[in-house]
Amino acid sequence: MLRTDDLSVAADTSGKGLLRHDIDDSTNDS
Repeated sequence: MLRTDDLSVAADTSGKGLLRHDIDDSTNDS
């Protein structure tokens, strides 16, 4: 179960990080 949890957390963190970076980039560009 630890492995599944780790993967879920990693995916969640990666997704959030990417989304945040995208928004930040867009705002900065605009």
